[in-house]
Amino acid sequence: MHTHLQASLGFDIYYGNIERTRQGARFYAQNNKGRNYFKDYLYIHQVLGLTIQIGNTNVIVHL
Repeated sequence: MHTHLQASLGFDIYYGNIERTRQGARFYAQNNKGRNYFKDYLYIHQVLGLTIQIGNTNVIVHL
């Protein structure tokens, strides 16, 4: 099986980098009054002028 298929068959647990990112976002929320990691990540990049919005999609330039 491919990893993406394994992730879709798992229950509330994902594999590799996806799971680390999910756990990190949960930890961030627990330690920052429930703030959303992904919204904050997008916001700081917007403030720094490192995003391009195309319709409802945001492209982020990583540093």
